[in-house]
Amino acid sequence: MRVLAALAVLMAVGQGAAAQDLVLDNARIVVGTGAVIDNGTIVVQNGRLSSVSTEPAPPGLAPHFDVEGMTVIPGMIDAHVHFTLPVTTSVPDSMLAQAAETMEAYVSAGVTTAFDNAGHLPTLIRARTLIESGDLRGPRLMIVGAIVGPGSHPVSTVCRLRPQGCADGSVVEVDDPDVARAEVRRFAALGVDMIKSIYEATPTPESRIKDDVLAAVAQEAEAQGLPLVVHALQGADALRGVELGAEKLAHAPLSPVRQPVDIVEIAERLTGASVPFVTTSHLFAPIVNGLGEFRGHRAGMTVPYGPEDMALHIEYMTRMRRIFDSGVLVVFGTDGFETDEFYHELQTLRRVFSPSEILGMLTRDAAAYLGLEDQVGTLEAGKLADLAVIDGDPLADVSELHNVSMVIKGGRVIVDRRSGAGL
Repeated sequence: MRVLAALAVLMAVGQGAAAQDLVLDNARIVVGTGAVIDNGTIVVQNGRLSSVSTEPAPPGLAPHFDVEGMTVIPGMIDAHVHFTLPVTTSVPDSMLAQAAETMEAYVSAGVTTAFDNAGHLPTLIRARTLIESGDLRGPRLMIVGAIVGPGSHPVSTVCRLRPQGCADGSVVEVDDPDVARAEVRRFAALGVDMIKSIYEATPTPESRIKDDVLAAVAQEAEAQGLPLVVHALQGADALRGVELGAEKLAHAPLSPVRQPVDIVEIAERLTGASVPFVTTSHLFAPIVNGLGEFRGHRAGMTVPYGPEDMALHIEYMTRMRRIFDSGVLVVFGTDGFETDEFYHELQTLRRVFSPSEILGMLTRDAAAYLGLEDQVGTLEAGKLADLAVIDGDPLADVSELHNVSMVIKGGRVIVDRRSGAGL
């Protein structure tokens, strides 16, 4: 029934999906640059922000949306998701419908841009095309082509558990530099936004991608104009990946297990190379459900969470705070399949970061990570009209981000939950 409902949404959402000219009145505006307008007006024209100021809108523009008592923020960004990994079918339309259901939940939660870090590429390409045309309701979507070593994660781990989500050449195992270059070109021709690789000894040291292969991936990615993002949870792996050509890291390279971590060296090297990383911190954090504290939301990961786990988590978050303070760009991302993980990441980051710092990670900094800083991430004239209206003050309590009253993406009103709203 859920798949049928998602298919119905897919067929119907294109109606009336064109960008609107509209005005938000009486808004408390978190611009995203550090500025806050206590009572202002946002004018949207042709899908972009025409003005964000204390001045009233020019006459003749309609419709007007009164958001008095609410806070307007830039559309939020999740820089690490996996929309197709939970799919339970290999039928193309059903795969798309299941992924579309998750994408709609994300954009309805105010996440207007998402970076899918590896999944079923044909489905993601279809979804991206439909989102761009307005025929599917979802975040602005960026995607990768993944090149890994033989037997590496995720082929021997996630893809065994969820083969549909990894199939059809979406994650390729490579042991030769020339083959690696050819795969990068293949992915580039398919229209990916970045290339991704795994540089770690998971599940065995032999499965780590060879250095000359990763270097070839990096060289060809650069030739194709595609950034290389590398998955490495350990500090030494991450630094070697950067030496071999990684421009971005998919996770914080701060795991307190397996390899020693020199925070000063990591901070200096990442800052010097201008290499940012994504938080994904909730993967190591406890959650509380009816049975007690467990690690993670996902099936198969609800293992007991004891004092040693908590100590490792606290050490991990302390390291992230220190490296953030050193000037490394740290951006929000969940490694998630569902909005519950989005909210869990918010709660996890609260342990060491202020609401304003988390909002920066979620908007301005994530846009910079994705190379979209000229288009989204702040509420400034000329940028795409991506924004979320929050019933509350997320600068006082980041948990208020649960209370999304309105979502506008590219000038399209996606959600309007305000009292008395008709949408």
